[in-house]
Amino acid sequence: MEDTRDFIYFLQIQVQTQVVDGFPLKSQLGEWLTKYVVSSLYACLILIAICLWLFGLPEKAPQHASVQKSYPKGCVVFLGIVYTLIYFTIDQYVPSFPQMEKDLSGTQSLMSLTVQLNFIVKAVFGLLTAGLSDRIGRRPVLIMSMIVLCLGSLGCACSQRIEWFVAARILQGIGESVEPVLFAVVRDHIADPDERYAVISVLHTMSILGMLVAPTFGAWLAVLFNWRISFFGLAGIWAFMGVYAWVAIVESCPDESVEERDYCQDLSRIFNFRAISLLLTMGSLTAAILTFESNTTYITQVNFDISMTASALVMFAYAGFLIMGLLVKRSCFTSTSVLETCKTSLTLLACAGIVSVLLGCFYSQFLWAYLAGSFLQSSVINVAVIALNVLYLEPLADCAGVAASCQTFSQGVLPSLLSMVSTQLLINGGLKLFTGFQASTCLAAGLFFWLGRLMESTSKSCESSE
Repeated sequence: MEDTRDFIYFLQIQVQTQVVDGFPLKSQLGEWLTKYVVSSLYACLILIAICLWLFGLPEKAPQHASVQKSYPKGCVVFLGIVYTLIYFTIDQYVPSFPQMEKDLSGTQSLMSLTVQLNFIVKAVFGLLTAGLSDRIGRRPVLIMSMIVLCLGSLGCACSQRIEWFVAARILQGIGESVEPVLFAVVRDHIADPDERYAVISVLHTMSILGMLVAPTFGAWLAVLFNWRISFFGLAGIWAFMGVYAWVAIVESCPDESVEERDYCQDLSRIFNFRAISLLLTMGSLTAAILTFESNTTYITQVNFDISMTASALVMFAYAGFLIMGLLVKRSCFTSTSVLETCKTSLTLLACAGIVSVLLGCFYSQFLWAYLAGSFLQSSVINVAVIALNVLYLEPLADCAGVAASCQTFSQGVLPSLLSMVSTQLLINGGLKLFTGFQASTCLAAGLFFWLGRLMESTSKSCESSE
């Protein structure tokens, strides 16, 4: 009788093992899906690029009659959701880095690279996407980006090896390069600057809320099910957004002949001391955020051995301080000019960087020291970034599309490179050196800003003397 029970128990174990091993993500089916979906999408993108080069760009659809008269709330909600999901995609899987490293046979450097490389790809392709939307229209670029994001998310969900996951993340970066087009759509629909600023503020707030929810939500799904589930969910959401864009989004790009505009001439207006200093300042601030996001999971879970859920709460708190800074600015400093906001916030940020360096030097063995410095930085960073954004675009209204793509580039490439350096410093130099490097990005932002202000004032004084 006991032998019979043992045999039945053995059969139950065998059935459970076969069910687990037969699950598509643990079998050759998942690997097959990843290879063919990702490879096919790359092939399609290359084919489209070749056709555009050989046969030229398709004719742009005329601007819809409703544009400039009013802007539909559904369009604003659509833009807000897309902008939110772009950053949600990154933060939702960061708490699962250690587990994903095991599942994908990767390393700490490669897992952090999936975030950093995504920013670089988004920045580089953003230069192409913004210009393409000016010539063939916003709507086809939006729809194509939704398709790439859907299939890229599916590729991430099914990946069995780190190399295929990286390839799928690159596809997501290509799709996320639609970010500057979102703000171009806002500019097309809303002529009034104050109203446009209010709508863009809503988009930024939604993206921060996505950053708040993403780590906790992603960690919760990973604990209950698997880290792959969130990527499957994102694939479905992007598919729905693509269908909505096809049905509800109208063409908003102006009908003026784009051939009359010189792309290089627009770039020459951006490449001056003022604009470059502001771009470098925003890039340094974004580097501080990306350095935290790319490495904090390993700091909390590996260096200090806390749980995945607690690590997600740390990222939740970091995003919370980003919003808190905006709320304080809005409630207490409403009459402050944009320039004064930049000066004050960057000065406070430099002080936060100095505090972080001191805490890292004397209390690097404690997690609270690193978090205290990071939270001080985050409480000011977002205020500075938004003010710098307004200051940067103020004299560039007639070439805002190119200017926005350059801003996306500066906030993608430089931060990603600095974040890669920070990861190696954390691995090889320890937390003390890493903390000092993260704080130095805040100090560098202030240096770039004030250096640009000095050169601008010197240039103006020279012109007046002449």
